Amino acid sequence: CAVLAPELVPVAVAGSTAPDWMEYVSAALGRRLSHRGITHYGAWWGVATAAAVALSWWPAVAFFAGGLSHWFADALTPSGVPLSSGSRARVHFFGGRIRTGSAEEYIVSGVWAGAWIIAAQIGFGGESANPWLMPWADLYKSGVMDLNEWRAARWQFL
Repeated sequence: CAVLAPELVPVAVAGSTAPDWMEYVSAALGRRLSHRGITHYGAWWGVATAAAVALSWWPAVAFFAGGLSHWFADALTPSGVPLSSGSRARVHFFGGRIRTGSAEEYIVSGVWAGAWIIAAQIGFGGESANPWLMPWADLYKSGVMDLNEWRAARWQFL
């Protein structure tokens, strides 16, 4: 989300934590849910994300894609996650060997984030997809900045 729409990061963060906090909200309202139960159905998060994309409702896309990313991250753990209400089996990626808070979790997260940054740099998402690295050479070639400004700015990445 930070690569494609930085202004929606708070919404994506709320969505990425939603499967867990929805359990707490439900308990506070008097209906206790099992952990990694109904709020962790991958099919629900996937359908909701696809519907929001189809409707071009970008705040909802950020929220539901955040929830889907939570589902993928939980699928890396030994406990796994359910795909849907009709499935008793749990989904495990990479054999469910990555423990929450482990070095492996940070490596997988870093690779995933790096892949999105690279995708933004090669043009995925259009011009607005690059909030982190300034296109100094393009600004010089288009005449927005002169040679001295380009030389001063070319090694500034933010």
